[in-house]
Amino acid sequence: MNEVFDLNKYFLKTLDKKVHSFYVKKEIPLGELYFVNDAYVLKKYEEQEINELSLERLNSVHEIIVNEKISEKVLFIDYINKIKVTKLVHGDLSYEEEPSLPQVRNIAKLLKKLHHHVSENDIAMDLVSLFYKFKEESENLLPKIYENKIVREFNNIKDKTPIGLCHNLLNKDNVIYRFDSAFLMNFELSNINYNYFDLASYIFENNLSLEIKKEFLKTYFGSTFNSLKERRVDVFIEFYKGFYYYFWQYLYKLTNKDFYLLLSDRYKKD
Repeated sequence: MNEVFDLNKYFLKTLDKKVHSFYVKKEIPLGELYFVNDAYVLKKYEEQEINELSLERLNSVHEIIVNEKISEKVLFIDYINKIKVTKLVHGDLSYEEEPSLPQVRNIAKLLKKLHHHVSENDIAMDLVSLFYKFKEESENLLPKIYENKIVREFNNIKDKTPIGLCHNLLNKDNVIYRFDSAFLMNFELSNINYNYFDLASYIFENNLSLEIKKEFLKTYFGSTFNSLKERRVDVFIEFYKGFYYYFWQYLYKLTNKDFYLLLSDRYKKD
């Protein structure tokens, strides 16, 4: 939208509701986020065309998972103005520095439900091809030895990893806690992917301690959890960091927003 966005006017027009209170978080990936009346979330997407973002796919994803009750309820998607409005539960939302054990266990259960949605004909995203595509648009490259190592180790285990419908970016903006319960939001980047990519995303993005991380994985894998699976998740964590290091630089090239460069630095090899 080229004109200045009028939140009050938009809510009155689309939902026939007045805005009594709101909080806006502008510096988020892919757009701006508005929390309205402690009940609604409005996401206004950037005008730039981003191939990895598909509102049409987002709509189909929500049709799949609505009965699972793992995400916010989508009220409508405005394809013309690139706006999504969703309904939240009433009550305080808590954003934790590190989630509690009950919250982590709930996230693990939600991801198991999400990953269950896969058919025998589904194919995982070609993460390595995307990795190098994003790298081509990047000016600040990872150390060559590190990059070769994470890609090689990822290639060695990816075909041994189950696939499913994945969220793909489980950062603090996309994980909501209400007391001990939890749910996911913002499925714009969701796609069929390797399930361990989501596990790596949640562990890294939420700075899980070793103790909390182990409980998270134990809940997700149940009785099949073992040290081999934990090591494979660790491989995915390193690849995930490299993948998003280049992805945010790629978005910087598309949008010319310094915000994406700052995001990229967080994923850089120390």
